[in-house]
Amino acid sequence: MALTKLVLAVTVVVIVIVIAGVSYLVLGRSGLGDQGFQENQGSQENEIPLYTGAIENWSFTDPSTGVSLRLFTSTDVPDVILSFYSVEMPKRGWIFNNENTENMGIYGEIILVHNLIFKKVDNMALISAGRSVTGITFLIIGVQPASALNGGLDGGAIT
Repeated sequence: MALTKLVLAVTVVVIVIVIAGVSYLVLGRSGLGDQGFQENQGSQENEIPLYTGAIENWSFTDPSTGVSLRLFTSTDVPDVILSFYSVEMPKRGWIFNNENTENMGIYGEIILVHNLIFKKVDNMALISAGRSVTGITFLIIGVQPASALNGGLDGGAIT
């Protein structure tokens, strides 16, 4: 039963991402409009600055764990976006923890994504950016509270 619910939830998330991607590619903007990310003061995830050229396409927050994930698109190259976060995150108290590069499937395309990982108190933030062959840069911002980390960053406690 739990596996069925998980498969259903993942299917719904994939459908939403596909709809947002098609909307962006067909309409040239996000399905949510061009208003971008609106910061709500006081929540940990919103202490992350938004890159000016980013348009929000999709977001999800799991109320039981506090894990949030947001997908943005931009026409700017990933290096420029990641440089912005490398400078701005420490200004908001986030400490650089790690970085890596991986292949990720987004909207049916495998793209090379560069990840920056930051921590603040007992929270982790993941900033990922990669460029598609169509020239769209995908920016993914994830925030994970320590309670959802299952042992902390790198398999140990966050220090």
